[in-house]
Amino acid sequence: MTCIVGIAQGGKVWMGADSFALADSIAYSCDGKLFRRGEFIIGTCGDWRYGQILFASIGSGSHVAMGSLYESQDGRLDPKARLDRALRAAEALTDGVRAPFIFDQE
Repeated sequence: MTCIVGIAQGGKVWMGADSFALADSIAYSCDGKLFRRGEFIIGTCGDWRYGQILFASIGSGSHVAMGSLYESQDGRLDPKARLDRALRAAEALTDGVRAPFIFDQE
């Protein structure tokens, strides 16, 4: 279960991800679902060996997170606050997203 969100604003890219993982019905906290390759921040979801490339949001919490990102696009919040809000909404409204949340910016 996963929620990874990304925003491009002001020439920068911001990303956030939850830290929840489930394997063989055992829940645990993972080190992160974001990693860097050179100048790129990459978010992974699903089988970590293959990963899915992030567009705006992926994972089991993506619909909730996208709704939050849509609602917060009025410019009142900075990108990190928008990502945090989206991840917290996904955590509150789905059963597969959990803090701590991890953020990165390029």
